[in-house]
Amino acid sequence: MPPLGLVLANITDSLQLDCSMYSMKTQENRVSTCWSVKWIFLIFMFCSLQAWAAVPMVSAGESHNCAVLGSGNVQCWGSNEFGQLGNDTMTFSTSPVNVAGISNATSIAAGRTYNCVVLASGTVQCWGNNRSGQLGNGTTLSSTIPVTVSGINNATSVSAWDSHSCAVLSSGAVQCWGFNGGDGQLGIGTTTNTASPSPQNVVGISDAISISVGTTGSCAVVRSGTVLCWGGNGNGQLGNGTTTSSVIPIAVAGINNATSVSVGAYHSCAVLSTGAIQCWGFNGSGQLGSGPATSIASPVTVAGINSAKSVSAGFYHSCAALNSGAVQCWGSNGFGLLGNGTSVSNIGLVTVVGIDSASSVSVGPSHSCAVLSSGNVRCWGANNFGQLGNGILISNIGPVTVVGIGNATSVSAGGEHSCVLLSSGVVECWGSNSYGQLGNGTFRSGTSPVVVSGINNAASVSAGNLHSCASLDSGAVRCWGWNDYGQLGSATKATSGSPVVVAGINSATSVSAGASHSCAVLSSGAVQCWGSNAYGQLGNGTTVSSTSPVAVYGISSATSVSAGSSYSCAVLSSGAMQCWGANASGVLGNGTTLSSTIPVNVNGISDAAAPSDKRCAVLKSGAVQCWGDNLEGQLGNGTRTSSTIPVTVSGISSASMVSTGSGFSCAVLHSGSVQCWGFNYSGQLGNGISKSSDTPVTVNSLSNATSVSAGAYHSCAVLNSGAVQCWGSDDNGKRGPVRQSIATPNTVIGVNGEGLLNLIVSPTSSVSIDADNVFGWAETTYFQFFSPPGQATQTIPGYRYRAYSGGHFLAVSESGLARLYYLGPQSGNTLLDLGLLSIWTPQVGH
Repeated sequence: MPPLGLVLANITDSLQLDCSMYSMKTQENRVSTCWSVKWIFLIFMFCSLQAWAAVPMVSAGESHNCAVLGSGNVQCWGSNEFGQLGNDTMTFSTSPVNVAGISNATSIAAGRTYNCVVLASGTVQCWGNNRSGQLGNGTTLSSTIPVTVSGINNATSVSAWDSHSCAVLSSGAVQCWGFNGGDGQLGIGTTTNTASPSPQNVVGISDAISISVGTTGSCAVVRSGTVLCWGGNGNGQLGNGTTTSSVIPIAVAGINNATSVSVGAYHSCAVLSTGAIQCWGFNGSGQLGSGPATSIASPVTVAGINSAKSVSAGFYHSCAALNSGAVQCWGSNGFGLLGNGTSVSNIGLVTVVGIDSASSVSVGPSHSCAVLSSGNVRCWGANNFGQLGNGILISNIGPVTVVGIGNATSVSAGGEHSCVLLSSGVVECWGSNSYGQLGNGTFRSGTSPVVVSGINNAASVSAGNLHSCASLDSGAVRCWGWNDYGQLGSATKATSGSPVVVAGINSATSVSAGASHSCAVLSSGAVQCWGSNAYGQLGNGTTVSSTSPVAVYGISSATSVSAGSSYSCAVLSSGAMQCWGANASGVLGNGTTLSSTIPVNVNGISDAAAPSDKRCAVLKSGAVQCWGDNLEGQLGNGTRTSSTIPVTVSGISSASMVSTGSGFSCAVLHSGSVQCWGFNYSGQLGNGISKSSDTPVTVNSLSNATSVSAGAYHSCAVLNSGAVQCWGSDDNGKRGPVRQSIATPNTVIGVNGEGLLNLIVSPTSSVSIDADNVFGWAETTYFQFFSPPGQATQTIPGYRYRAYSGGHFLAVSESGLARLYYLGPQSGNTLLDLGLLSIWTPQVGH
């Protein structure tokens, strides 16, 4: 049903468990099941956020998604009641998990409650719900791990949705399998189900180039540009001007130049070679993008689109990725399906906010996802099964306090995680942990700080992209996390969830972790680096990577070093700065765009003060100068013109330190305030809006910062009290555990700082009886968690709650539409929104 595209995980919005969406599900997913799966989720979920590298394909199912990684592995996330995540469990996951046994996938199709994948060998494997034989292995037994589709060894693509599947073969033939009763959706000339559900040839197709499967039928594009459809046609979804179903393929009227097709529940859309889109079928919610809200049995043009790259048809809405990189959607907007920041449905086009580089789009019944040209993916809509993949987290454009830290001395913001050095010498990290970058011996992500194992005498800490490093008081260096390029410095390429010793360093004074390499300053003033060296970022005159430290050429008086994506910079005791490595955008600051495998002087800087950072220097006068790319105003000089030599940041004359992130920078002033400039789409500038700025803006509510660290899309500051505040993107918990999208924390309920309910204060209302009854029902039904029963209800402004032994909490908001919340060990001490109180009261007899 949905199309495929490039993706790298990075995802946003909060978890909502709402049974109302079940009105669009099949009978086997009826409402009564919803009550069970909510509590199964609550009891068995793990907050194990996964971050993964660039992936070639992604596909959206009903309440889950699956992606093919660049390695050929497959990861899925979301609902898992039929084993559709493929990891041999039936446990929900709000972040990607590995599908068992697949390492050579080339394409993926997420069905409603199952999935199919094409392997490099041409075979097809499927897993999940198989009640209608849609897994194609000759049985109707569901499977939580992939099983091989019978008899196919030359597939080029596959499509799956409700209860049948289809594959295009290298010969141009199409084969389908699964349910065929009533509508003839297999296209085999009958409406008879096969005794052994295995692939059958679709009648009359020998030159197919693509296939899309929907709820009641399928459509294929053939080489001539014609679209052929078969199956149910009660809403005109075959597009031939009638409502008569067909058990064999028939041509969609008037289309002879299609490049792709997407079949939804009861409507379909095709992209034409001109860039236009035409849709046909059910139009009750305006999902055809044209005309009155009635079914249309022949293709109609979606008004206003003439440059589409891809289209995806869902249940009640459709979305298209345009050549400009924008995404436009139309139709129903329940759950925020259209992505325009409202829930107002629209027959005409609306633009998805915040996306300007999409390469493809994929929609399910209640959520949508777009793949960006960077390889990132963004999703929007319902998230009741974690289908947005964001671990129930919300971005925030104003600073919020990281709970449980009161004695920090420095903080480092990495790619999707953060680390802090405490005055005790202990290091704590939080956020994404799929590569062990939190250093606590696990690969489970966390929204609250966890202690890095075995380190109690750290002198500095640095969070890189997917790994972290700390220098110790002894002069040793330890690193942990991703290690494919040897960036842990352990003389191996083994990834580690616990700190490992960097080989041969015993006199380090500081360390810096970059994207895939690391560098340390030694007490002698020398600099040593290790890891990837494709662009000379190790600075030793070669491009040979190294799993153990090598000396940077010619540096003997460094006071600090900063490792970037594929380059490095050091401040010397003389005040000069030198940089080395990749230089495509002038980040070496030497007036050229030529890369260098040895250090070169940054032009015009002779009085830099440590700590300066890659691409920016704090001068002894308090001014800040930056150089390199400036597309988002990250040079801070009021222009968008890049510069290969340093330019002065406007309006700053009293900086004490500077930190550069991904397209933005932040500086701490002597006053304790923080100013940031550059890229701001995730609120990383901290000024309460998401508009980029080419001059410094002041971070809201900060007046006592001692240091700042800019990460990929978020920032963190240490306050003079020892507390830490962070702002910006929160898609892997890197800002800490606050769960509400508000600029200032309100009332906190928690145990020893391990968890919190951060709730907005609002007027009370009369929900106390219902709340108490639901609490009492939970205590009786789930006594193993909500014990002892009969606890007194506590109140805070706008909320009622009960606290139980073991750190479990139940709470209900008293304002507006009251909602039920849970917090405790079964949610990883993060807040779960369990939905409207009114949908729980029938469960307790009210």
